[in-house]
Amino acid sequence: MPRFTGDPQRVMLSYTTFDDIRGINRQLNESVVIAKAAQKEYKTVFLSHSSKDSELSPGIITILENHGGYVYIDKKDSRLPDSVTSETAEILRNTIRRCKKMVVLVSSSTKESRWIPWELGLGDEAKTHRNVALFPVVEKSYETTWT
Repeated sequence: MPRFTGDPQRVMLSYTTFDDIRGINRQLNESVVIAKAAQKEYKTVFLSHSSKDSELSPGIITILENHGGYVYIDKKDSRLPDSVTSETAEILRNTIRRCKKMVVLVSSSTKESRWIPWELGLGDEAKTHRNVALFPVVEKSYETTWT
């Protein structure tokens, strides 16, 4: 979540960092956060993220839930097969359509993901631009490498 810092004449954005999210994670029981998110039947937010950023999931889920969301992540979805199949794609497609919002966790790992572009395309089609958001996370607050 970008924050404005400094002189208003020379506005600088300060992005959420990995350390910010890790700080939130230290206050949480990560497995409990993931398990609770998986148990909730009604989901309002589809969280698209790289599996390389899974360590950030509990903190991101907590932030989104503190803002009224009920977050879907695929990690604990018992409906998903063990290996990726067309059934996997269909389950994710239907879940994206059912959720009111989509949030894409964007980091330096995003460009390596095969799933994020596909999920974002579905979200763009099903949600309109008002219901799709990017959540950029960077290593250092002054970085903009996520762009």
